[in-house]
Amino acid sequence: MTRITWTLLIVLGAGLLAGGAPADAATYRWVDENGVVTYSDRPPQPREAPPAPDTPAADTPGAVAGDRAAIDALLDVSGLKRQLAGITTRIRTEFHQQHGQLTAQDFAQAEQIAARHVRSESVYGLIAEGVGKRADATKLQAALGWYRSPLGRRITEIEVAFSTSGGVEREIERYIGRLRQRPPERERVALVARLDAAGRATETSLDVSMAIIRSLAAAVDPYLPAERRLGRSQLESRIREVRAQAFEQVRRLSLVMMLFLYRDVPDADLARYVRFAESEPGQWYVSAVSRAFVDAVGAVARGAATDLVRAVPPQRWQQQGGGGFKKPALPKETAL
Repeated sequence: MTRITWTLLIVLGAGLLAGGAPADAATYRWVDENGVVTYSDRPPQPREAPPAPDTPAADTPGAVAGDRAAIDALLDVSGLKRQLAGITTRIRTEFHQQHGQLTAQDFAQAEQIAARHVRSESVYGLIAEGVGKRADATKLQAALGWYRSPLGRRITEIEVAFSTSGGVEREIERYIGRLRQRPPERERVALVARLDAAGRATETSLDVSMAIIRSLAAAVDPYLPAERRLGRSQLESRIREVRAQAFEQVRRLSLVMMLFLYRDVPDADLARYVRFAESEPGQWYVSAVSRAFVDAVGAVARGAATDLVRAVPPQRWQQQGGGGFKKPALPKETAL
C-alpha cells in the first residue's frame, strides 16, 4: 500500500477521463540511461526513467540517523523506493502543466530546473526524514511484518509492476469502458472505498497537486500586477476551495483506479489488506508516509518554482497564458 502507486494511478486516470491531453500540451525532451535524446508530445513513461537507487547517497538532503535502517527497510519492502522514479517523472510533468506552455528555449530551462530539483534521490531523502520524525518503533516493526508476509509481498509486487511499466493508459481506458457496461459488485466497491479512506489515497493525491500549485502560484505572485496578486491568505483560501470542489470527483476516480489495480486480487485477500490499512500499524504507516510524501513534493516544488521565476520571468509566462493561480484539470464523471 503506497501513496506512490495510488497517486500515479489517479494522475493517469484523470488524464484519460478528462478526454486526453490538453490543447496547449508541450513538447517533452529527455535523455535515457544510454544517452539517447527523445522528443515527444508525451512525457517519459515510468519505464523510461532511470531507476531509483537502492539506497540514497550519503549527502542526500533530509537523511535521518535514528531508525534509518528500519525506515529504509520499510520503504524498500513496501515498494516505495522502486516506484520513486516513476512518480518523480509525473511530478515534473504536473509542474510543467501548471506553469503553462513556454517557448522552446524557456521550456528547456524549465525542464532543466525541474530535473535538478525533482529527483528521486532528493524526494526519497525527504520522505525518509519525514517518516523518521514520526517514527514509532513498535508500529514500524508491525508494518514491516505485514509487508514481509506472503500477501503483503504479493500486493506490493502488483503495485510496483504497475508503476514501473509503460503503456498502461490504453489498458486502463478499456477497463473503464468495461465498468460502464458492467458495474462492479457493491461488496467490491465497498472494499476499495474502505481502502481509499484508510489509505488516504484521495486526500494525498489532492494534497500533492495542491503542493505543486501552491509552489508556483506563491513564486509568481510577487511578479504579478498589484490587481492580480493573491497574497498568502487569499492563495490558501483559493487552494482550499479548489480542493473541496475536486474532492468527490477525485475520490470516485480513486475508487475506479483501485478497482483496476487490484482487479485480480480475490475479495478475501483484499479484505485482509484493508484490515491492515485500518489497523494501528497500518494507520501509522499511512499517516507517516503520506505526510512525508506531500511535504517532500512541496519542498522540491518550491525549490523548482523559485529557480524558475528567476530564470524565466513570469511576464513571459503571462504572454503564453500562464502565471498566477491555475486550477488543475478535473476528471469527468466515472462509471461508479
